[in-house]
Amino acid sequence: MDNVTRLLMQGAAGAAGGATYVDDVFSTLLWSGEFTGNAGTTRQMTNGIDLAGEGGLVWIKQRNQAYSTGHQLYDTVRGAGAEKELNSSSNAVEGAGNIETYGWLNSFDAGGFTTKGGSTDSDYVNRTGVNYASWSFRKQKGFFDIVEFTGNGTSSQVISHNLGSVPGCIILKAKNAADNWKVYHRGINGGVTPEKWLLGLNDTQASSEYTEWWNNTAPTATNFTVGEWNNESGWEFIAYVFGHDEQSYGENGDQSIIKCGSYTGNGSSTGPEINLGFEPQWVLTKNASINDEWYIFDSMRGIVTGGYDPRLRPNSSGTESSGDQRLDLTPTGFKITSNNGDINGSGNTIIYIAIRRP
Repeated sequence: MDNVTRLLMQGAAGAAGGATYVDDVFSTLLWSGEFTGNAGTTRQMTNGIDLAGEGGLVWIKQRNQAYSTGHQLYDTVRGAGAEKELNSSSNAVEGAGNIETYGWLNSFDAGGFTTKGGSTDSDYVNRTGVNYASWSFRKQKGFFDIVEFTGNGTSSQVISHNLGSVPGCIILKAKNAADNWKVYHRGINGGVTPEKWLLGLNDTQASSEYTEWWNNTAPTATNFTVGEWNNESGWEFIAYVFGHDEQSYGENGDQSIIKCGSYTGNGSSTGPEINLGFEPQWVLTKNASINDEWYIFDSMRGIVTGGYDPRLRPNSSGTESSGDQRLDLTPTGFKITSNNGDINGSGNTIIYIAIRRP
């Protein structure tokens, strides 16, 4: 059986109520551009994730180009199309990235998604000579959910979600206002009360204390609370809600596929070893103690044992960095192999999201 057929069958089985595996709900897909000179050309990307039926998020980034609209985030709650793009490296409103000229995500499909070139060319999604990466997150209890809400201008608003478990991370953006992305993560302050916030994804700022972001209220298995600075009257928000260690996956329904945690850096090239209980395929990191960048690592682009690790930065439209090493994968997690402050600052708290390998 070829790999595409296997992925499609696994996705169908998961959606039908059988055992759910990480392959059913997450995919890293890489491709090289094939622009033919015809503006508006579509290209179907198959990754085995049922986005049309189950819903989810697709995050696209060019690897070897630094276009101003570098990161493109589309989700099935807001819909596909040029006007629906959000850029993680910008505080801009939805659809502000001149996408009509350079290409966008055109549809969510039963086994992936379809891109479409712009009126001039396909720089953002299918340009010849440009390499691309995408990460797809399907909605699934214990793994990922998407929530849309409108601010009411009060000091506290309770927002319901359908994750079915306590979130490990919440990434939030105002769609119709030029305002920074906001991130809650359980790894800051132990997740007890989220009075600390991160000004990413479009910023490198360290965590700071403001009760106005999450009203100093920890999320629950059914809701999260936004404070007045995440609740401006009339602003329309989208929130991406990530699970943590919900052990309901795999053949026996007892495996975890996502963990949101933190570790303390030691400033040494022999850094901490993080035990997840599984080998990851995708890792997002941020040093929450200092002003420094976010990083995305994935095994499809390469996390090289003892070698250079390609990484993309959600806060930057820049190209993929790979000039040195940051981490090695292990059968039970990952080990830090760098003394760089961004991932191993001595005494610093570094947060992460890690997703299990297939």
